[in-house]
Amino acid sequence: MTQPTTRSRLKLLVLVGLFFGPLALAALMYYAVPRWMPTGGGSKGVLVQPVQALPDAAFQGENGAVDGRDLFDEMWTVLTVAPQGCGDTCQAVLADTRQVRTLLHRRATRVQRVLVTGDAADASLPDNGHPDLVVVTGGDRLQAFLNERASAPAASGVIYLIDPLGNWVLYYPRDMDSPADALFKDIKHLLKLSHIG
Repeated sequence: MTQPTTRSRLKLLVLVGLFFGPLALAALMYYAVPRWMPTGGGSKGVLVQPVQALPDAAFQGENGAVDGRDLFDEMWTVLTVAPQGCGDTCQAVLADTRQVRTLLHRRATRVQRVLVTGDAADASLPDNGHPDLVVVTGGDRLQAFLNERASAPAASGVIYLIDPLGNWVLYYPRDMDSPADALFKDIKHLLKLSHIG
């Protein structure tokens, strides 16, 4: 073997080592040292694992029957459930979600706020400082579904985040630290990453 061929192969091996060496070292460190492995995701709310598709549910809206598939389709949805009517806790949650949506600025058009209530009198809420709020009644099946799978019942002011495909992905119990802040950080991050909704 000639001297130039040996030099060329040595240069090639050095280049391969420069490109693939750091990758191999990173993989080795990631898998060989468990304490360096990330322990959780970046979400601030409670992540639903696996993601749950919402059940088919029928609601009553201002203009009659509303199909749940249409209600949660094509937009990110911040969902509040108030089966006993929208009392003080519900009003506080709605004020928080209104503020979160406002802070999204130009991305706010990709997010809707929905209140599912058991009290038809709550349909007057949009006139009470919530013009962007969609209020529907009914949805007993949805409420049962959420109560069954969340660590906090739907009646206690939990905020739910639904993706544009109708999947429940995150929720924010009222007793967590700053649920509105957590919701804002999560939804802002998701809207940057998402190409749907």
